Amino acid sequence: MLSLRVKTQMFSTALEGDRNFNNGMPGSQFAKWLHSRLKPMGFDCDEVIQEDYGWGFWIKQQKLAVWVAVAYAVGDMGEVDELPEWGVAVEFEKNNLDPGQWFKGKEGEALAKKIFIEIDQLISSEPQMDRVEWS
Repeated sequence: MLSLRVKTQMFSTALEGDRNFNNGMPGSQFAKWLHSRLKPMGFDCDEVIQEDYGWGFWIKQQKLAVWVAVAYAVGDMGEVDELPEWGVAVEFEKNNLDPGQWFKGKEGEALAKKIFIEIDQLISSEPQMDRVEWS
């Protein structure tokens, strides 16, 4: 999984969405921000959905599926930094039930890397965002 950490006040940190099943973690605004910038670049982005750790969306190309996730990094014991910190992750998700993906690991990893580099460039070019760590 490719990931980076970002500090920004551009997006709300208020609980949102389903607070019972998915813990209500914030992040939909950040995920939608990424979605709205990647789609015009030619990436086939599914709609943003909520997960228990945050929000994300699928990018599909041919038979490959890459997951883009956004999670709010809450401080210890509810402490909040002056700038909220977010995690962004990109991962090729090989579906073992789909034989078309069984031997596409290298292609999927290459697509995930391409998407990750585009996301990194989007974040780096946004003056209101500070990239903290890249891995």
